[in-house]
Amino acid sequence: MNFSQELKRSDLLGEWKFKEMILISETGRDSIKKQMRLMVEFEDKDFELLMRPSDIKFTENEFYVKNEKSEFKLSSDYWKVIENNIIVIHNPVPEDMLDHFIKYTFNIIEKLDNGKYYYQNPEKIELTKFDNNRIFYRDIGYEYVYERN
Repeated sequence: MNFSQELKRSDLLGEWKFKEMILISETGRDSIKKQMRLMVEFEDKDFELLMRPSDIKFTENEFYVKNEKSEFKLSSDYWKVIENNIIVIHNPVPEDMLDHFIKYTFNIIEKLDNGKYYYQNPEKIELTKFDNNRIFYRDIGYEYVYERN
């Protein structure tokens, strides 16, 4: 189940259902709780529910996440796999904000090789394990497990 070879884009295509969240660090969880409490108020018992990631889907060019209505919503039209089995998901700049960012900001957005603009500092998902039916990745405090639908 650990990587025996480099991950390819084609390995990820399809829908992935979130299955479980495994606590790997109390300190990490406490750190996330503190950061989240600055943005939103919640009960401790609701924390895991707030942290629960949504199902995801990869197509040849797009990355989707499931919304609260259980429908897949486009999150990005540009993702790639880089060394060390890291998935990089670029967040597109909304069309109605593009002129503002181009005229008034520096080092916030970048034009990529597909000719479109994206925010710098894309989302990165570093897979720790993978097989044809399951992917695992770690974040601060947790390991997340997904299964292919």
